[in-house]
Amino acid sequence: MTVARICLSSAYYPPHMGGVEVFTQSLARELSSRDVDVTVVTDAVAGDSGVTRDGNMQVYRMPAADPSGRFPALLGTREARDLWERLTQQPFDGIVVNTRFYPISLRMFELARARGTRPVLIEHGSSYLSIGNKQVDQAIRAYEDGIARIVRNADPRCYGVSAEAASWLGNFLLVPDGVIHNAIDAAAFRAQASGRDFRAEAGAGATTCIVAFTGRLIVEKGVWTLVEAARQLVDEDIRFLVAGEGPELDRLRANAPANMRLLGRLDRPDVAALLAQADAFCFPSVYPEGLPTSLLEAAACGAYIVTAPVAGAREVVPGEAFGTVLHAAQPAAVREALERVLRDPIAAREAAQNCRDYVERDFTWAKSADAVMQACGLPAHAV
Repeated sequence: MTVARICLSSAYYPPHMGGVEVFTQSLARELSSRDVDVTVVTDAVAGDSGVTRDGNMQVYRMPAADPSGRFPALLGTREARDLWERLTQQPFDGIVVNTRFYPISLRMFELARARGTRPVLIEHGSSYLSIGNKQVDQAIRAYEDGIARIVRNADPRCYGVSAEAASWLGNFLLVPDGVIHNAIDAAAFRAQASGRDFRAEAGAGATTCIVAFTGRLIVEKGVWTLVEAARQLVDEDIRFLVAGEGPELDRLRANAPANMRLLGRLDRPDVAALLAQADAFCFPSVYPEGLPTSLLEAAACGAYIVTAPVAGAREVVPGEAFGTVLHAAQPAAVREALERVLRDPIAAREAAQNCRDYVERDFTWAKSADAVMQACGLPAHAV
């Protein structure tokens, strides 16, 4: 029996992969498991427009163009008009918008306002969107400030995936109502691990400290901070395994120290295997995320976390008994944190286990789905 009808929107959705995509799909599946009738609205960036299925869920893939790969723009085709018209006829009890600034988000705010429905906004960032180009970033900042009025006019209930993401909304005169955490099915993430032996591939001994990094290889993710820290530890029994692809990959190949191995892009089973075999996970990022999924994945696999003070870091790592949140993403600070792991691996393993237990208990999709139901004015435990 259907207990409620909820519409979730996200600019991107699987098979396109990223943190917000995983969040949206995982949340949708949790809600669907409670007999909630879930509809997902997303951009058809690969040309696969129309209405498709993801398990029990309808997925409206709206015609869109995305030449930059970062900011899909809606198209005004006849198919698009027909799809939006079909969507407006759906009897939703709640409309949830992931991230405020994409064109599809603004369209969903307009749809909610026209229906007299108060939408729920979930913010996934903690600063202005950046692509690393000063002039373009200035234009993006002006755009984000400019569309804030459209968002405010929809009068959304405002949440962030972390406390800092929620607080960031105040920059646009949006009052945060709380936090709907990014989450993880920790047991399922571990269970999918492949049989790949990264320690053997790296030529590392049984006692060698393996430090993992997973993420897009861009300057803002701290990849060069990691390189410099690795150089400072080149005489130690430590190996850095870097998973990901991006514009810095070629330069990294030319400049990586001898104790660093570049793995390229890994699928999720290989990421899970890497993190399960890692002694530590290092994340010296300054990218303005809301709560990085990579931190949750590392915690779920029991890797000791060394992270920059990004949004959500102190929620995942609430104290020294759980890992290390650096004061700043500097090579010397990273080196010192990893030296502590080398000096006392038993204490590091205990802290990693504490963090694993904490994340597995408190950062679940069930809890995030409860929060979404409550934000939509619906009973939380709709099972």
